[in-house]
Amino acid sequence: MTVLLATLWVALLFFAAVWDWFHREIPDVCPIGILGVAVASILAGSLAWPASLLGLAAGFLVGLLLFAVGAWGGGDAKLASALGAVLGLPAFLPALLYAAIVGGVMAALAGLRGKSEVAYGPAFAAGVLLAWVLP
Repeated sequence: MTVLLATLWVALLFFAAVWDWFHREIPDVCPIGILGVAVASILAGSLAWPASLLGLAAGFLVGLLLFAVGAWGGGDAKLASALGAVLGLPAFLPALLYAAIVGGVMAALAGLRGKSEVAYGPAFAAGVLLAWVLP
């Protein structure tokens, strides 16, 4: 993946995280743009399409399940699918695990403050960051 494409999808992810934090909504342009980066990376030969397709499928299935039970909103599900596509399955799984841990901590802290809603965009961004820096 080129530096330009990587910078673009990371910028879109962090924009989604900040927007979600303040507005409890992830703009559609973020997952669509990240998915576009995945397609461009596949066409450029820097991302293997099987890994991307499997990552997309994993993100979609997790997102669909958590949306169906009311744990995530639609933006969270779309962002998970796009992240799966751009990271590919092998890199998506640890990022998803770290995002779940961060999201769980955020939910626990929100519960202590009497809140029931958590913006999951920041958990995704933290999960991707942690997957990059931790083994």
